[in-house]
Amino acid sequence: MSRMKELEDESRRLRKMYMDEKLKAKSLLRPWQKSGEAIS
Repeated sequence: MSRMKELEDESRRLRKMYMDEKLKAKSLLRPWQKSGEAIS
């Protein structure tokens, strides 16, 4: 049963990391999207 708990904890940690990175990427893109400039 403890292995299941370890996997759940790891899954939770990875989801948080993913969401943090997604938010960072979104905030980096925002200035270009607002100005209407093309991203190349």
